[in-house]
Amino acid sequence: MKKRLFLSLVLVVSVVFGYTMYASASVIYDASISANCIADGVGGYSIDYEISAKTWPSAQELTYELTITGPSGNISENGSFMSDSGPFSGSVAVTECGTYSITGSIIWYVPWTPDPVATWDINPPISIVCECGVFDGCPRTPGYWKNHLEAWSVQELTIGGEIKTQAELLEMLTQPIRGDMDVILIKHLIAAKLNVGSSSAPICETINAADDYLSSGGGDRSIAEPLKDALDSFNNSGDCD
Repeated sequence: MKKRLFLSLVLVVSVVFGYTMYASASVIYDASISANCIADGVGGYSIDYEISAKTWPSAQELTYELTITGPSGNISENGSFMSDSGPFSGSVAVTECGTYSITGSIIWYVPWTPDPVATWDINPPISIVCECGVFDGCPRTPGYWKNHLEAWSVQELTIGGEIKTQAELLEMLTQPIRGDMDVILIKHLIAAKLNVGSSSAPICETINAADDYLSSGGGDRSIAEPLKDALDSFNNSGDCD
């Protein structure tokens, strides 16, 4: 009985010692993450990222936890990939241009413990820009875009957080105003987005502010009117003859 108890104790000590040695020797190395932002052609953007890492021992399942912080707050992104097998690719859709930062960790867990074996933190955070661009053409008015569908470079736009087809956008452009400042703002927002296209300008801040205002429900003339005036000024700023 004593011998059996002794052998059991030896086994427990061996397992604990073996795990301690395994955990202390296990590492994540050559870990990296890269990302860029691409306009999706319908008024939004795609943040594409790649993660890779090696481990010792090799070929282990790793998890990742990312926080993408941008103009509208934080987006959480997580998943898993196999180490030593090349980069893992992922993508996150966002609706606003501007600067985004990515923080987070690559973590190595094993089935027999809730604690991580090794962790690699993204340090310093990655910073990327979803470009609104500098306008490189001639601004056109809502009336122009209403009557020149052939000049549209996209068939959809995101207005107030909702994707609208060209037919829906045309309906908005032709909608009677009847003193509704939100309706006027929408017309100029559509024109400004068609004018800017995939490039960036200071007007992008106003475009984003108009989208945020409309996403929240609108209805406040004191907010809508100065946004409309800024977009109107931009849309009428070029000599297009």
